[in-house]
Parts: sequence; C-alpha cells; structure tokens
Amino acid sequence: MQQDFSIFYKSLKEGRQPPLFLLEEAIENFLELSYKEQVILIVFGREIPSVREVLEKKLPLSEEIKEPLLKEKFEEVIIPVVDTNTGEGKLSKIFLIKNSPKFWTNAKEYENVLLSKILPLTGKNFIALFEETLEGYSFLLPLAVALIKPHLLEKYCFSGDLDSNGKLLPILGEKAKEKACKRLGKPPITSKDFETLEQLLEYLGSNTKPIPILISAKNRNVEVLNKNYNLLLKNIKPIPTEGFLEKILNSKPYTDLGILETPEDWKNALNLFEEWINKIDAFLEDAELHIALDGPSPLAFAYGIMHGAHKRAVFYHFQGNNYYPLVVVNEETSRGLKEFIEQPQLVEWNFSDYKGGERAKSLAVILDMVSHPIEGKVKQFLETKNIKADILLISHRERGKLNINRTWTRDIAEIFTLIRNYLNAKLYEEILFFFGTPVALAFGLGVAFGHYANGKIYSFYPNRNPQYVEVLKLEEIKKVR
Repeated sequence: MQQDFSIFYKSLKEGRQPPLFLLEEAIENFLELSYKEQVILIVFGREIPSVREVLEKKLPLSEEIKEPLLKEKFEEVIIPVVDTNTGEGKLSKIFLIKNSPKFWTNAKEYENVLLSKILPLTGKNFIALFEETLEGYSFLLPLAVALIKPHLLEKYCFSGDLDSNGKLLPILGEKAKEKACKRLGKPPITSKDFETLEQLLEYLGSNTKPIPILISAKNRNVEVLNKNYNLLLKNIKPIPTEGFLEKILNSKPYTDLGILETPEDWKNALNLFEEWINKIDAFLEDAELHIALDGPSPLAFAYGIMHGAHKRAVFYHFQGNNYYPLVVVNEETSRGLKEFIEQPQLVEWNFSDYKGGERAKSLAVILDMVSHPIEGKVKQFLETKNIKADILLISHRERGKLNINRTWTRDIAEIFTLIRNYLNAKLYEEILFFFGTPVALAFGLGVAFGHYANGKIYSFYPNRNPQYVEVLKLEEIKKVR
C-alpha cells in the first residue's frame, strides 16, 4: 500500500485526480496516516473538486472539524526545527485555521499543551495541522504569534517555548534553528530577544519600533556606556531587549569609538553608523532611531547628513544626568527643519566679506552657540591658514543654555535658512563648517542640510597647532551614504 500511496500523494501535489480506490482507502485510514500524509491529503486534496467531494463525505471527523478543515483558509506557520539525522536546522510547517467551532489537532501528543497554553491566549478555537512530529515545544511561540498578530510572520522567524503565564522559555538547538531562519531571509526571534510574549507583541507589533543606540567618542569604559545607555532607555517605550538589538545590529547597541584623532578614525565612525543604518533598514521598515552621541558636534552633523530626512529619528541632548529628545525627525518635522524662516527670532547672525580684496570662493559658517565663544579662534585659524572665505557668524539668543523644554526644530530651520540664503547669494564653490553647538542641534542641521553643497567640516583639537583640523569633506559623506 505504501508504494501505491507514494504515487497517490504525487498526484495530489500535482493537482491531479488520483485513482478513486486509493483515495477512498487513504480517507478511510486517515487517522492512521503519518502527519505528512494527512497534510498532503487535506491541503492539496481539498483544492481538487472531485477529491474534496469525497473528503466531505468520508473523512472520519466530526462536521464541526471537517467543515473548516476543508473550506477555511490555512495560515502556514513556519517552524524552525533541528533535523534529527543531520543535526542541522530545517523548516517545518503547521497549517493553522483560526476560526473553528471546535479545537482540533492531528498531533494528539500536543493536544494538552495547546489547550493549556495557546487556547487561553485568544479564547478562540483553532485547528492546527502538523506536518511532522517536533522535538520539544518551540512551536508554541510561532503558533501564538500566528493567532494573535499573524502579519509578524511575514518579517520574522519565531522559535520558543512558553509557560502558562506567557514567559518565553529557552529552547534546544537554538543556533541550528537560527541558521534555518536566516536561510529563509528573516531574523530569528527567540527567548534571548524578549522575556515575555506580551513584551514581544508590544514591540514588534508597534507601528514605530524604537531602536536606541549610543555612540561615544570619548574613551568611555563599559560601565559608563552601560549607565548612559540605561539613562537613554528611560525615554523609550516600548523598550526592545538588548538581545534583539544585538541580533539586528550584529553588535551591542552602544559602543565607544575612542578619541577621533586621524582621518581613519573619522571614516570608521561614519562606516559604523552606515553599517547600523543598513542593518536596521534590512530588518525593520518601521524603525525609529533613538540616537545619543557622546562625541563632537561635527560627527553629529555628519550623522544627520547620512541619516537624512526620509526616515524617523530622535536625537538626544544630555544635560543634568538626563537625556532630552530635542531633535525629532519624521514626516511632519522634516518639513519644519527645512522650512524657510523669513524673520529669524531665536538666532542672531553677522555676515562679513573676506578682507583680502579678492572675491571669496568659500563661505565659512561659524555656529557659535556654546558658553565659550569660538568666533575668535576660528577667525585666527582662517587667517593663519590664509583661507579666503566670507564669514557667516550665527549665534543664539539662548547662548550656552538652549531651552530644553521644547524641541529645536525652529532653531534648526532658522540656521538652515540663513546658510541657504548666503550660500546661494554668491554661488560659493564650497562651504566650511565650524561648530560650537550642542550635538543634537548639529545632527538636526545635518538632516536639514543633507547633500546641499560641497564643503569641509572642521573639528577643534585644543592641543594641536593649528587647533582646527579638517576632518571630513561633505562629498565624502555622500559617498559613504
């Protein structure tokens, strides 16, 4: 009978009518068939009208089960498992029908665990058609997700056991199962990533998924990084677990780059941010970066240019041992960052022509908004290096104490308006940036400025001579991103 049945199942898979006597024999012995044979008979057979007609008449199940089993839509739930022969990860399936008058599964050995752990989550009956016997209960998490938020199965691959309270439990063969998920092109989600089903559903099911990252360029030790990162997390809800973020970023979500001394250091800083953005884009279309930078404003400006205005982000300002979300980038605020402000009210500015008697081809923008003015040092540097540039000095009415009780969208828009106006007035060949601003404001200005013009970014090194050093070209940032 097995040899004949192999031909029979091949016919069903190909959508062909098998011999009637084999069909009737298979249906008559349905409960004795293997799980795989049951799946083929039901899933493929019901698509052939003549076969479905026989199934409706002779399948040895109650009408309450038979009706949905043959007519309702199946959800295919992917289950990563370990092949017992090879020890390698592979993918199995559970065919799920979410609306059924009664609960039923072909895998009777799982009936109790499904009734006690999965059914209470929704309070609704379902049918679960297994295609094979599975080791352990790692199918419980993907099955629960399929019943509650099935759209998550399109993006992620789940594997995990659950206790009766919804806590995610460790599983066997996790590495092999994760490899199977990755071959599917989906990030694997397990108990390493979320502590409870509720936490998982809250985060992965949210429309905007916050991704908190902290980058330091101050030679901070791990303890300081951890402390600052936890301070950042206080602003974020729902909070993803560090394990999930490590899986997305392929690294911890916080790092120290060391002091940026060389061009290679600056290049590495850009490459790290680019790498993280690309990995987040690959897995999370609806991500919102929550960025804290413990580093120089020129780097924040470059990160703003790289991030751009087309994706969501929140950039934080650190003050008084707290992080404040003062630069917000989304569809609405992106327009505000680039808004033309006819009468600036928050910033003050002064424009001066190059005094060398020639037409300057460069515009030097000095953003002088911190407690210790930088205007004099920048002008001395330009003169020492014989850089022929007109100077646009922009300060702030709240110098050194910008208001942290509001976002800085308007401040950035006013600065960007002034730069754009003066840059276009004489058609300069390049723009030179010198920063004396909070890092959050520099990031927002980078978002607004984008790849607007060619130019150079300078950073201040107090122990060097000269103290200002060209660290990045705007054209280089464009090449990275």
